[in-house]
Amino acid sequence: MVCKVQLNADRSFGFCIPTEAVQNNAKGRFVWVLNEGKATRKFVTIAGYLPDGVMVTSGLEEGEEIITNGCSKLFEGAEVQIHSIVP
Repeated sequence: MVCKVQLNADRSFGFCIPTEAVQNNAKGRFVWVLNEGKATRKFVTIAGYLPDGVMVTSGLEEGEEIITNGCSKLFEGAEVQIHSIVP
């Protein structure tokens, strides 16, 4: 699943993304972003957890599409097929 991040508010506090989109490795927390049909890892800074998701304060840009399903099977440059987009 892919979701598009739109930042229409003051970013000084960050924005909320789905919890399942955030992955961890030895280098830190990251999300997978869809870039020209391929998965790209982007490291993010997390401020905390909310009832509706995770508060991200840096690491993502406006309009980027984050992958929220099947993240554990992804690798850098993996081709991604979109089956549905959540508005």
